Amino acid sequence: MHSFYRRFAAGSVGGLLALTTLAPSAWAQQSERLAYSMMVGGLHVGDAVVDLNQDSDRYSTGLKVTARGIAKALREFRADLASEGGFKTEGSVPHPVPATFRRDWSGAEIDSSMTMTYDPVTRATTKQERFVSRETGEEVAREDLPWNKNDSKREQEEEKKRQVPEDMRIDTLDPMAAFIAARHQVMAQGAGKAPVKFRVPVYDGQRRYDIVGTTTVPRTTTINDMTYSVITVNTTLVPVAGFSERGEERMRASRGKLLFTADERFIPVQVTIENEFLSGVMNFTADCKITPEACNPPPQQAASAE
Repeated sequence: MHSFYRRFAAGSVGGLLALTTLAPSAWAQQSERLAYSMMVGGLHVGDAVVDLNQDSDRYSTGLKVTARGIAKALREFRADLASEGGFKTEGSVPHPVPATFRRDWSGAEIDSSMTMTYDPVTRATTKQERFVSRETGEEVAREDLPWNKNDSKREQEEEKKRQVPEDMRIDTLDPMAAFIAARHQVMAQGAGKAPVKFRVPVYDGQRRYDIVGTTTVPRTTTINDMTYSVITVNTTLVPVAGFSERGEERMRASRGKLLFTADERFIPVQVTIENEFLSGVMNFTADCKITPEACNPPPQQAASAE
């Protein structure tokens, strides 16, 4: 179950943090706090909260995912991702320059934390990652994790060989900063007027891949009884390094469809992720500036939701 949420959360980061505005005048400053529900097969399996804050100089983003419903009954899971950094301008387009990326998750057996930092001069990445047993509180080696400990020595050696070389991690973006970059690429090309394309390089701490996307012209759709004018962003992931042969096949087969409001805020109202493991959807449920309790439920409400 932990891998299910990791795939869903990873696949959804782009939909929740990408392309949050259309007008160049809005690039300078924006602040959003949004709530989403995660559904698989018509069942509510999780909740997500997204934060985005940026001005002309800096940005920060956050994504929190919590298991709910039947999934919560089967396996506890929480994930917390955060990215922050600054901008550099090339031509008239601001590009994110990440400073740090943090990813924490907690499952039934293992807690994990990973931090990536970026050298301000060389743009090389440094990663620190640890796994801790929830039962003993002791650190666990990657090869001894419950889902890895039965791997053969040959499989463990192959895993080490798939580590991404340092030179292939330079000038890459973490998954959340990558979608801020995609947003500005799309805005610069005039999203909402005609279909546009973008491509950004990503290193997530383990794998190196490119996110490739195309947009459509606006259309009208209804989600949760609310009618929106939306722009569709279709995405694929192109593996570059750090993959097994099977992992590369799985990534190439993954597809994402993201619907954003065709207005100045350009917020995501629906994210659909499809791969061989799942077909899931995340629907926008509340703007937490209007309904704060949607992102910060009181204790009694949070307890009942569990």
